[in-house]
Amino acid sequence: MNYLLIFKRTIHGKARNEKKYIFLFFLTFFLNQGFSFKDKQALPNQIFQKNDQNIFDHAIFELETFQNISLEKMMRDIKIVLSNKNDKKKAENFIKKINWEKISKKIDTVFSLEKTNVLKNSIKTIINAIFCENNHQDLCIKVLNLLNFEDRVDRLNDEKFVLLTEVILLNKNHSKIAKSMTNKKNTEKFNYWNIFSLVKNLFFNNNSLEVYKKAIKIIDLKERVPRLSDENFILLIRKILSKRNTPEVASQALNFINLGAQINKRTDNVFILLIKEILSSENSPEIAQKALDSVNFRKRVEELSDTDFILLIKEILSSENSPEIAQKTLASVDLKERVNKISYTCFSSLIEEIVSNKNNVNISIKAIEKIYLNRKNGLVYLYFIDLILVLLSEKSHCDLSKKVIDFIKPELSTLSGYSIFRLIEKIIHGYQAGNLSDDSSSPRKNLELQKKIIENINFNKINTILGLNRRFAECLLDLVISSDYPLVAQIVDQLCEFVTINENDKIIQKKVLHKIFTNKEIANILLSKMNFSSFKDSDDVVCEVMTWCFQTLHQLKAKNFENADTTVAIKLLSKLNIKKGEKTFWQNVDLALRLMPFSKSSKEVECFLSKLRCDIFEDFENLENINEILSVKSSSDPTYSDKMKAFTWKCFFENIQNLEEIFKACSISNYSETVNAFTNQLNFDEMNKHLLSKTPKDVNKNEHLEWYSSGILLRNILRATNESFAQTCLEKINFWGGDLTSDIGKTMTIFLFETKNTAIGNFLIEKIHASFDKDPLDEVQRDEFIKTILASYPAKEELKTKLMERLNWKEFFHATKSEKFSDIQ
Repeated sequence: MNYLLIFKRTIHGKARNEKKYIFLFFLTFFLNQGFSFKDKQALPNQIFQKNDQNIFDHAIFELETFQNISLEKMMRDIKIVLSNKNDKKKAENFIKKINWEKISKKIDTVFSLEKTNVLKNSIKTIINAIFCENNHQDLCIKVLNLLNFEDRVDRLNDEKFVLLTEVILLNKNHSKIAKSMTNKKNTEKFNYWNIFSLVKNLFFNNNSLEVYKKAIKIIDLKERVPRLSDENFILLIRKILSKRNTPEVASQALNFINLGAQINKRTDNVFILLIKEILSSENSPEIAQKALDSVNFRKRVEELSDTDFILLIKEILSSENSPEIAQKTLASVDLKERVNKISYTCFSSLIEEIVSNKNNVNISIKAIEKIYLNRKNGLVYLYFIDLILVLLSEKSHCDLSKKVIDFIKPELSTLSGYSIFRLIEKIIHGYQAGNLSDDSSSPRKNLELQKKIIENINFNKINTILGLNRRFAECLLDLVISSDYPLVAQIVDQLCEFVTINENDKIIQKKVLHKIFTNKEIANILLSKMNFSSFKDSDDVVCEVMTWCFQTLHQLKAKNFENADTTVAIKLLSKLNIKKGEKTFWQNVDLALRLMPFSKSSKEVECFLSKLRCDIFEDFENLENINEILSVKSSSDPTYSDKMKAFTWKCFFENIQNLEEIFKACSISNYSETVNAFTNQLNFDEMNKHLLSKTPKDVNKNEHLEWYSSGILLRNILRATNESFAQTCLEKINFWGGDLTSDIGKTMTIFLFETKNTAIGNFLIEKIHASFDKDPLDEVQRDEFIKTILASYPAKEELKTKLMERLNWKEFFHATKSEKFSDIQ
């Protein structure tokens, strides 16, 4: 297809400007499709560029007239002249005729610009025009001379000079020109900062190695490097070692400046900074290794002070470069010899730097192994404690700290008592202050490490502090149980086995008791291991704790009593010396027995009751007139034991002020085995004698409940939810102080209608029936009783029906037909 014909037809008849745009569009399309135009005559003349001669002539014309010509256009025309290949002589002749003074003024205007970006672009325009590889290089030199370019460069300030140099060095063909503008005269006026901008341009612009060598010689770095400040020297090394340079370029630069000789003249601090730069992740491993080889690393490390040595180790371990490089560097350090010379303080600091490193954990572990496998001397306690706190710090890496702890186990086990106290004190205070676990992501880690340390401490050492006084042991226990430290139980477990609290130290006694009631885990440890023999005058303490425990129970509603458990309190009371001689003895016993039914452990209740009975028995045996009281000649009397037991229970019932409350607690307890442990040891015969002694002889028949001292006791039992306890009490307690009578039967009927418990109700029905069977009612009494039954509204209706059925009185069945009971209907 003739695309050209289509194209001509398309643009025919269009306006001139419009035709140009359409033509350019189609031309671009054709060229992108791979078409070429061999027949120039087939296209309109206006779409072709001028030939080379016309272009050259046009450039000369513009340079001669110099009217409204921009810098860009002027430089373009100069480039056309300098690169003319057809007629070099004509170009050379024309160069002599150009008014270079006007062009120089244009360039001066550019060089006076302050805006860096504008200046840089303008300089690029000038350099690209003069230094183009297609130009005649000899003509370029003439142009530079005619422009007096070197003098203009000399007049530039440092920043503009560096900027000009950067643009020149970016040009690949600057070799013939560079020397004329970067000679020694020019570079001497650089300040140290400007030189780095120049070096950066030399290293980072992908110049060939040969260009780099020539440029590095031109700026004469050999003379400048020794004069650089430490900061600028490190900055220079950073530029040289960068990954953006080729290894060949970096190697040439290191050789050129003689890095080994240069660093030997610098301080140890600069040496450490140099190693940091060498191991930087910004460098390639190949360049880093080359730099390390050139600084005589091992010898220089031996000369470092302890402090600088630690800083060096820190830089090696924190290196983000190749692990192989860091490992080789560390291997070059003679840790075996150094760790035995280093001071205690610096040793702790060294370990801190190692365990806080999180970049190269494997390398750090090797460092720890090398240090501890070769360390000959242990640390004094003060520095050792500081070391442990370092291991527990949230900055430390868990695996690294564990590794160190494994190595220091022997030293942990030999800590003195005072050191143990100070160590635990610092750990607890550090935890409470947040210093050991303020990293919310790692408190478990720290607690794990702390537990590992505590497990390896020989707490028995603290028992020898200050001889028999052992105040440090008590102080440590006080410190531990007073805190909210999560590992209190682990410390108490190892500590309380041999700690005996001073009998006069009421404060710590109360703290121990309070901990028993508030922390189940610690309570089990204390109760199983601690010696409570020092709690001799504990009546006030026990009363206070029992009261606190009861207040807690009262906070529970009846339906939640199954959640209550007073086993800890009962177990504690079994260990305390609650002697009868104490002023609050019976008050404590009363409180304890009221707590007893809510213990889940019947075994602990049995132990407590046995101890209580023995304590009372022992106190009574010590009475001077006990034989007279018991009416025996001596304790060898065959009846002595039985009489003593009876006397003991008699005193018990006489002195207990809240027997009804004790029975009430038993009646609502969900722990039947616990309550049975109490009722199995209770002497019901002595209890009945006690109740009988308090029953009035003249009974007022109009008052039912208040007739008997056991009235409230009976009501509590009848409301019991613990059926087995209620039935035991109803069977063994003589609530009415004598044989069953009809009056007692009537009273029991009142209680029957109050109870909701079917088992208790059935028991009462049998007792009511038995009372009327032994002491029958006369006709009037019987009719009155029947009216009372029929008119009553019991708590449980079925018990009323059962009672009538059990009595089997015909009046109950004919009540609706009888005139006697018509008023009830």
